[in-house]
Amino acid sequence: MPSGLYAIVFIPAVIAGVFAGIFLVTGINIDPDSLVINALNPVMHQFGGTASSIWNLSTTILLLASIVAAVITIVTIVLTGLPGIVVGICGFLGMILIITGQLAVVGVFMLIIGLVISIVF
Repeated sequence: MPSGLYAIVFIPAVIAGVFAGIFLVTGINIDPDSLVINALNPVMHQFGGTASSIWNLSTTILLLASIVAAVITIVTIVLTGLPGIVVGICGFLGMILIITGQLAVVGVFMLIIGLVISIVF
């Protein structure tokens, strides 16, 4: 199995772990899609008419892009099997442990394990 597939699992898991860790610490959802939509939604609806329609279409396209990215990640995890699952768990939980400050050393160790597996396999 090419090691690039493990990177496709590891990198989104780390990014998702960052967002989940920040949510656990602050209670604020800072997902990039929801940030963009929540910030621009009132502005676009102020314009009304065509701008509002185009904005609604754009939010639908963002939703579809997020779904496609999630499907690609799930398919990649299925293709990589058990090492892919381990890499994903290490990336996600490692970032959560580092950001929340709970067992940060274990979080770094988990990230190193996930990175080594994604490089070696």
